[in-house]
Amino acid sequence: MTSSRLTTWSDSSELVEQSSTTPVPCRVFKINYSTPAPQPKKGRALSSFISDWTKDEDKSSALSEARVWLGNTAAISGEGETIKSLRLKRGLSQAQLAELMQTSQPHIARIEKGRDSVTLETLCKLSEHLTADYNSIVHAIKLQESILAREIRS
Repeated sequence: MTSSRLTTWSDSSELVEQSSTTPVPCRVFKINYSTPAPQPKKGRALSSFISDWTKDEDKSSALSEARVWLGNTAAISGEGETIKSLRLKRGLSQAQLAELMQTSQPHIARIEKGRDSVTLETLCKLSEHLTADYNSIVHAIKLQESILAREIRS
C-alpha cells in the first residue's frame, strides 16, 4: 500500500492536509542464504615442516646451511649487514636466537624490522650470540631503521 499526501491552502490561509491510501500490487522476494560449511584446510603450514625438520639431525643442519647461505646472499645483494643477515649467517632462526637471548621470537622480529628500541643489555646479548662487535650491531640496527623509514615514506 502506498500513501500520498495532498497539501492545499484554504481561503483563510490555513494549511489543510488530506491523505489518501490506495493499494498497489507489489512483489515480495524471499532470499534464503546459507553459510557454506567450513572446509578443512589443505596442506600444512611451513612452520610445521620446519618444526619437524629441526627434529631430524640431517634436515636441521641443512636448514642451518640454508640460513647461512641466505644471510651471505642478503648481505652481498642488499645495502649491508642487518640484524637479520647477521642472524642468518650464524644459521639461526628467530626462535633459536630468542631462546639463546632468553627473550621472545616476536621481540627478535621487531628488532630485525627496526620497530623496537634496543637496550644496552639486548645489545650485549645480540653481540654475544651473533658473534659481532658492538659497532657492527649498532650499525646493523641503524641500517634497518633507515630501511624501515624508507619503506614508510614510499
